[in-house]
Amino acid sequence: MKTKVLHIIGGMNRCGAETFLMNVYREIDKDRFDFYFLCYDKNVKYDYEDEINTLGGKIISIPSLKKVGVKKFISSLQETMKDNKFDVIHAHTYYNSALPLYVARRSKIPIRIVHSHTTLSEYKSSLIKKAYNFLSKIIIDKNANMFLACSEDAGKSLFFRNRKIIIIKNGINLNQFKFSEKARKKIREKFKIKQNEVLIGHIGRFEEEKNHIFLIQIFKCLLQKNKNYKLMLLGNGKELNNIKKLCKENQLQNKILFLGNVSNVSEIINAFDLFVFPSLFEGLGIVLIEAQANGLKCITSNKVPKEADISGKTQFLSLEDGCESWVNSILNTNIEREKINTIHFNYDIKDTVNILVEIYNQLL
Repeated sequence: MKTKVLHIIGGMNRCGAETFLMNVYREIDKDRFDFYFLCYDKNVKYDYEDEINTLGGKIISIPSLKKVGVKKFISSLQETMKDNKFDVIHAHTYYNSALPLYVARRSKIPIRIVHSHTTLSEYKSSLIKKAYNFLSKIIIDKNANMFLACSEDAGKSLFFRNRKIIIIKNGINLNQFKFSEKARKKIREKFKIKQNEVLIGHIGRFEEEKNHIFLIQIFKCLLQKNKNYKLMLLGNGKELNNIKKLCKENQLQNKILFLGNVSNVSEIINAFDLFVFPSLFEGLGIVLIEAQANGLKCITSNKVPKEADISGKTQFLSLEDGCESWVNSILNTNIEREKINTIHFNYDIKDTVNILVEIYNQLL
């Protein structure tokens, strides 16, 4: 009999936690596990929806808490859990995991896992938001029976200090991200990147925490010292149009490429010469793992957990140092790719899946 796992995720687009889940789902034994994904919008087609259906999974959509209020949201959760008789609830939605875990316990679902993927914490929170977060933290603590995190910082951000936390590495398909000269040539030719041009890459949804405004400022300052650079941005989000407008205002549109959400990240990343990642906060930053697996040098903010440095070559810079410090680091970085064996860093998705399966089986 298969183990039925419901992942509380909110949506299945190309973002960090969602990509991690898809990496797990592709690798896990589907003769032993059925994966369901709880999302909060019936009128959206998600980036990973077709692949989920092809692999035999199922997206279950219910209205979000914001749309219907607490009472109807709880009712929808109860109905979903009653109808499907899940063995495992695996919640990935940070503080918003509280109500699903509460309902799961009331529904007598034996395994209730909460998984922290970020260090958002109290960043720019109002008093009301802080109160909501603290109440959610209490509810999570009382209703979950397994506490996972992608890094030590992500665990400390969501869980009380006395909780035992298991760190689950955000594994990737290492072979898929190995550097390919053939793919590099193909992508650079497609986007007309000259051989002598240095291409800076960034992958991340266009939201405030990814700090695209600062990235554009860095790039503008960089071009004032060396015009031989281009910037390629992958991702979508609510700030995309604002960032495009900012680029146009600064006459950078001929130097910056916006690719949106793409399904071939592992191919495009070969075209990069350097990866820059000035996030305001991160649970880990799975794209940093992918970039290093490709051999790229990475420059990131010191808000990113140190565990993300699997190559030992990542530069961590303060956002408070301003553009000049970041530009100097870019100019002084040797962009020759590293030849690293990432298998030694335990970021192979097969290892991650084995650990998760062991957790599921142990609790069952």
